[in-house]
Parts: sequence; structure tokens; C-alpha cells
Amino acid sequence: DKVKEIPRFAAIFYNDCRYLADYSNKIHCKFCIRLRNPSAFLPSMLNIASNFHKIGEEYFKFQMFKQKKQLHEFCSEISIEDMKSDGAFASFPSEKIESALKKVFFHIRQLSQAWKEILPYSIFLKEIENFYEL
Repeated sequence: DKVKEIPRFAAIFYNDCRYLADYSNKIHCKFCIRLRNPSAFLPSMLNIASNFHKIGEEYFKFQMFKQKKQLHEFCSEISIEDMKSDGAFASFPSEKIESALKKVFFHIRQLSQAWKEILPYSIFLKEIENFYEL
């Protein structure tokens, strides 16, 4: 359950699952050449690789959903009702906006520090970019 709760653990688990899936594929290729009758062994290795990949993706996607939800909660602290009666956006309380933005940027910075050294760089950039598309 800690894999679902802690972002760093989710990234490590995702990476481990990808590694095991890749290694299962390598075993598949290696034994495909060496076995005389690989038909019984090889499909199961491909299933194992696929299952590892799916499990890692599932947990990491859950973590991404959870983090996006948290960022939305920070942003929801600023509501339309906070506008003054004249309806001008310039009259939003700047303290609330500043506070919400600080929370969002701090949260993204924390996730960035937790994931930067664990995830492959291309995946790390893609996921951090997804947060900015909120």
C-alpha cells in the first residue's frame, strides 16, 4: 500500500516493473534461440513481461491521478465567489492566489525531486509537463 501512498515508492516500483519486463523479454529472446521446442516456454515469458509492465503502469497512473487531484485541490482554493461584486478579475484576493500558486509550485518541486533521479528522463519530463497542463 505504500506504493500507492508515497510518490517516490510509486516511481521506484514503476521502474522495477519496467526492468523486470525488459529482462523477461531478454530471457525470451535468449531461450528462443537455444530451446528446441520453445513454444511452451516462450508465450509465458511474454505474458510475464506484459504483466510486469501493466502492473507498473497501473500503480504509477494511480499516483499521477492522486497528485493531479492534490494540485486541483490547491487551485480550487481560488473560487469565483472570491471575486468582488464588480466581477473584475483584478479584484481577486491576491493573497489567496499567491498562496495557492506557492502550494502548487512547492508540490511540483517536491515531486520533481522525488522522481528526477528514479524515472527515465523522458518519462520524468513528460509527467512533470502533464502537471503544468492542468
